[in-house]
Amino acid sequence: MCHLTPFRSIVRYPELRGDLIHSSAKLAEFLIALSVGYFFYDGFDLLLFGTLQRAWPVLLHHGLVMGSFLYLLYHSYCTPCAVLALLVEVNSVFLHGRQLLLMAGIEKSSAIFRVVRGANLVSFVVLRFGLITYFFAFMFVNRSILYTRVLECMVPLIAAMAVINVILFWRLLKSDVFQSKNGQNQREVLVSN
Repeated sequence: MCHLTPFRSIVRYPELRGDLIHSSAKLAEFLIALSVGYFFYDGFDLLLFGTLQRAWPVLLHHGLVMGSFLYLLYHSYCTPCAVLALLVEVNSVFLHGRQLLLMAGIEKSSAIFRVVRGANLVSFVVLRFGLITYFFAFMFVNRSILYTRVLECMVPLIAAMAVINVILFWRLLKSDVFQSKNGQNQREVLVSN
């Protein structure tokens, strides 16, 4: 649901496409609140059943997203930006699909794994890195009309998200693209968000 609802919100409410700072819609606010609940649950699940050494980037990501979403919801500010940020979760479909294929013992050389791997890599670059770049540009262009406190919070947050995404992307490349010295793909399992 959270993967398709950002698209629906943006299409159904044209004001969300126009004014990214002051516009809002109930569906968008509901989606953001629901996402905070998901990130809380997933973070709690990772703490209970994940390994902290592997899961810390995802836990940090979840904490940063929850904090920023709650701040924006509380102030009814930049709701469309939060909805746009949720487009990143489309990439999670492929991350989770990849995990399921690995758990099912599907070989990385199989056609289905190669398709999911390709979609995962493309959606990672376009959605994660593309949106981070867009948000930095948006904040730079609109710095004179954005609240100072929002800039003080969001610039370091987005910078941290960029670093986390680089770490996750590197893990993905090591696991799925780069070959080990003996010619076989590494069997590293990623923690996906």
